Amino acid sequence: MSIDFYWDKEGCYVTKVENKDMCVLFSLSDGSTFKIGIPLDELENLLQMELTSNFANIDLSIFLHKFEMTANQWKIIYSTLRESSEVTKAFAGHLKLQKLIELSYNKLCQLPTRLYGGYSRGLYLSYPLNFRKIPNNNCYSNLFSDKEYIVRVVLDKKYNIVEIGSGVISPTHYIGDYYV
Repeated sequence: MSIDFYWDKEGCYVTKVENKDMCVLFSLSDGSTFKIGIPLDELENLLQMELTSNFANIDLSIFLHKFEMTANQWKIIYSTLRESSEVTKAFAGHLKLQKLIELSYNKLCQLPTRLYGGYSRGLYLSYPLNFRKIPNNNCYSNLFSDKEYIVRVVLDKKYNIVEIGSGVISPTHYIGDYYV
């Protein structure tokens, strides 16, 4: 048994788990790291297992979407989001979402991931802002969330907004914080 890692770093495995700055920091066998925006004791309580000492006895899979958005894409997307009256309206009253689209690319890449379900089968993680290509489509999408509120933004291949939808979600849909 082990902690296996899929999607972004397939074939890697976790070598160390530690609590760092209100996040859980995972070190991987290829030397890279990623973090989840939740304190270690909360994650262990959620999973009902101790993560830091005995990896040989832990059977857990981690699924993390690859951070696909490039710096050049972000330059264009940044302007598109900031200039959109639809985005301004959808983000109204949600300071965390407003701050998120103000971040530099380097800061976006360093944000902790959010946990979204599947705790008994594994950890499913996503970055708070990472426009990803929609499979079998020429569009990109991102789900922005702030506790019980979610906004889906879809961009075409030239990064123009083609769809914005928002709504209320369960407060436990996403767990963790990205601390902007």
